[in-house]
Amino acid sequence: MLVFFVIGVLFLNPTFSCAICIGMPKWHMFVTNDMSDAFNMTVRLKDTPAYCSNCPMPPGSVYAWSYCQQWQWWYGDFTWGSRSTTIMLWSKHIYRKCFTFIFPFGTVHCYWSIRPEGFYVSKHNSSFPGPDWNFEGSWPESSIM
Repeated sequence: MLVFFVIGVLFLNPTFSCAICIGMPKWHMFVTNDMSDAFNMTVRLKDTPAYCSNCPMPPGSVYAWSYCQQWQWWYGDFTWGSRSTTIMLWSKHIYRKCFTFIFPFGTVHCYWSIRPEGFYVSKHNSSFPGPDWNFEGSWPESSIM
C-alpha cells in the first residue's frame, strides 16, 4: 500500500520533475525576460496554489520548470510597471506550438520570450525574430491615466 502511495504522490504530481514520465512526455518550460526592464511573474496551475509566486524577473533572466504532461493548464500572471496580464503558458493551443515527436520517453521543450511588444512562444531556442516564434499576446495598455 505504501508503494502505491509513493508512486501516486511522485508521478501524479504535475510539478514532479522526474527523469522519466511514465506513459506521457516530460515538458521543460522556459520563460525568458527579453526586455530591458524587470517584471514580476506568477506561474500556477488552474485552481491550485502558485508554483512561483510573484517571482522577480530581472532583464535577461530565465525561469524554468519541468513537469509530466497531464493536460492541466499552466498560467502565467505578469506585472510590468502598471501593466498586468495573464497568459496561458501551456494549453492545447500551446501544446500544438511546442510539441515535437519524442520516442519513447523524451522531453518536449517550450520557450517563452517576454518582450515589450508582447509574448512569444517557440519549440526551439532559436534567434529572435525568426520563423519559429509565434506571437501569443501583447501587454495591455498602461492603467496610469
